[in-house]
Amino acid sequence: EGNVVGLLGTIEDVTERKVAEDLLKQSAATSRNLAKRGELLNQLSTQIRQSLKLESIQQTTVSEVRQLFTVDRTLIYRFDSDWNGQVVVESTAEKQSSLLSDTGISNSHFHRQYVNKYQQGESYAIADTTALDLDSQHKEYLHNLSVKAVLVVPILVEDNLWGLLMVHQCSETREWKSDERDLLKAIAGQVGMAIHQASLLAKARESATLAEEKAQQLKATLQTLKQAQTQLVQTEKMSSLGQMVAGIAHEINNPVNFIHGNLKPLEGY
Repeated sequence: EGNVVGLLGTIEDVTERKVAEDLLKQSAATSRNLAKRGELLNQLSTQIRQSLKLESIQQTTVSEVRQLFTVDRTLIYRFDSDWNGQVVVESTAEKQSSLLSDTGISNSHFHRQYVNKYQQGESYAIADTTALDLDSQHKEYLHNLSVKAVLVVPILVEDNLWGLLMVHQCSETREWKSDERDLLKAIAGQVGMAIHQASLLAKARESATLAEEKAQQLKATLQTLKQAQTQLVQTEKMSSLGQMVAGIAHEINNPVNFIHGNLKPLEGY
């Protein structure tokens, strides 16, 4: 009579289906993220390879990586022959201090300890600089820069350690994901290849310049040799002419002297 007196229904366990749907959604999201990151990596690689100038490659890298990872600072740290180093280029968010003029003594000392690991391609990640047991000098160095999280990957050029690609998170701590580390490694690999190509191009241009200079020197030498040869021929001609004139003078002087010497005796006779 229009009143509810009970319920009649069926029950079906859809847990497995829901789990499968959730996994499928996660997989789809992961695939989209991977595709997006792959596209960004390709774009960055294209931008890097558009210019084979080392300074342009480095500046493009740090600018794009900072935007891609949404971090406060991105920098490239280059090693020298004794494994000290310095920041050669950086991209920073507003109100973040610059490290270009920084001697980086503490930083150099810290990274020298990890040269062997970097040489093997290993990365270095710190999710919370305040919680990790770091070297006191390096911890103070990061604290002065307000760095709360760090991710470092090596830049290898022909399997040789050239430098480091580093990102700093200053606003908050950050748990670096494995795909972020892999992406930064891939970018560092692209940078290493671009640096190698830029180095080869610079050497090729230098060789071409040297070859051009040598060609100009050879041309000048040939011109000088040609002039010397012309002068030598002219000298030989003048020498031959001098010998001929001397011979003619000798042939004329002999009878003239004979006549001159006999004028007085001729007058006497």
